[in-house]
Order: sequence, then structure tokens, then C-alpha cells
Amino acid sequence: MVNKFGHQDGKGIWDRRTQFNEILDERNEAVSDLLFTTIGNPVGHHFLDVGCGGGGTTVRMANLVSSNALVRGLIFLSLSFL
Repeated sequence: MVNKFGHQDGKGIWDRRTQFNEILDERNEAVSDLLFTTIGNPVGHHFLDVGCGGGGTTVRMANLVSSNALVRGLIFLSLSFL
């Protein structure tokens, strides 16, 4: 599908967005460390990372919680502005 700017929707978008994921993950690390320390490791809870971006914090959370907890990331992306 081609958007109003003549670009194929989604083509090349993720390459541009993901090139900065490592930098963003490093910047978010201190805040997510505080969050993880505060909530601990609640057994069986569900977590939703709203606006998860590349998912770095979501993946870190999934690696920290117990196996019967659920972690999901939700990203909002509008291709219409491209």
C-alpha cells in the first residue's frame, strides 16, 4: 500500500526507528531499574508497557518476572505522517 507521500507503508520505517533503540534503552535504563526495584517480582501479575518503542524495557521486564507472569508491549504508530 502506498501512502499519500508516495512511500510504501512500513517500508524502511523500522530501519530508521530501530537504529536508535540501543541509545534509548540506555537512557531508559535508570528509570526502568527504579521501576523494577519498586515492583519487585510479583508472581502471576500482568504488565503492559504502553508506548514500548523498540521494546527494550519490555524485554528486560519479561526476563525479570516469574514464568507465570505476563508482559506485553504496546506501540502506537501512525504511518500517515510519513
